[in-house]
Amino acid sequence: MTKPIRTITIGVTGRRHIAPYAIREIEKATQQLFERLARVVDARFVLETGLAIGADSIAAKAAVAANRRKQSAKIYVRAVLPMPRADYEDDFKSDALPGELSERAAFRALLAACDDVVELPIVTRRARGEFARVDQYVALGERLVRNSDLLLAYWNPENPTFKPGGTVDVVTRKLADVKARNEGLVFSIGTPENVREKTGNGEKIYRPENMTRFGGFALNDGELLPSELAQSALDALVKALHVTLLDT
Repeated sequence: MTKPIRTITIGVTGRRHIAPYAIREIEKATQQLFERLARVVDARFVLETGLAIGADSIAAKAAVAANRRKQSAKIYVRAVLPMPRADYEDDFKSDALPGELSERAAFRALLAACDDVVELPIVTRRARGEFARVDQYVALGERLVRNSDLLLAYWNPENPTFKPGGTVDVVTRKLADVKARNEGLVFSIGTPENVREKTGNGEKIYRPENMTRFGGFALNDGELLPSELAQSALDALVKALHVTLLDT
């Protein structure tokens, strides 16, 4: 009797403002991950991402690019917007340097490349139709925790910054599920943030966070391994997928 092919849902959570020095390495790490999974794991993959700037978009672009190469199993890309698209587009800047796409134009192009789009409903409408955006990001985080067999987290475990619905919130809750109910996995890619600060005159500037193991991998709450040990980390992930999901 042929064993049915399992569907593995990969949820994405991560930093929006990534330190520029690390972006290329993180893109490379994401590509390595998807190529390895699609090549050696006998499963269907669904990637769920909010398509925010930064980590969400890096993951979506890597999956779309892998599908275009057609060298491995397709990764079905589902955009899960935390609110109706018309409201969400306010998160993306519409201005751009000459010859470059604006954040909003890049978002629209990537959204068009997705296989499916889900818009989460407004949690609570206030007077005059207003709503709290943070409630929507919390709702998206709850969906990722609930739906993801594998949560792909772009963050710096050594310098966690908590906010409701943010990466640390989502990772913490998913790890609690992993420990309490042995449900799913968390796989982290070391990602330094471009930290926003205010100068003495109130001007906003970005300072790249220092991180030595950017682009490295970690499984669940394990140590972040350097990028030169990527294959060992990926081997551990594939084994864990079989133990927790595929061979049960």
